[in-house]
Amino acid sequence: MSRKARANDREEIIETLTLAFARDPIIRFQFQNNETYPARAAVFFGHYFDVRLEGGEIFVADGGAAL
Repeated sequence: MSRKARANDREEIIETLTLAFARDPIIRFQFQNNETYPARAAVFFGHYFDVRLEGGEIFVADGGAAL
């Protein structure tokens, strides 16, 4: 089952996205430095989380499992 994300899901979702896209060619083109990638990608995904959360457009699986 899944549910709409809540504000308190923010950190877990950002961490998951940062790890999941660590080898994505387009994201890594934007954030090429391995040392700064985690912090900069977290800011990037955090912005999108904040924008999309307001619109009710983020869903999470029960227990934080990946779908």
